[in-house]
Amino acid sequence: MSESKLRKLFKQEKHITIQQYFLNLKIEAAKQLLDENKKVEEVSNLLGFSTSSNFSRTFKKIVGISPLEYKQKLKSIE
Repeated sequence: MSESKLRKLFKQEKHITIQQYFLNLKIEAAKQLLDENKKVEEVSNLLGFSTSSNFSRTFKKIVGISPLEYKQKLKSIE
């Protein structure tokens, strides 16, 4: 099976691109690391983002709030 056919099938089944799927997995991993009280910069580095600002932008785009806001929400729940 060709790469383009695989990408097309994946998008038909999941309704997102393979790239977006893996990005969503990274953000879920980021949430877990933030839940463990890791710093935003550390999470960014651990997950292979080029910069912490790139990570923060991506996180906010997917989650709807910044990583710092996410951490603050966690603290208010505890």
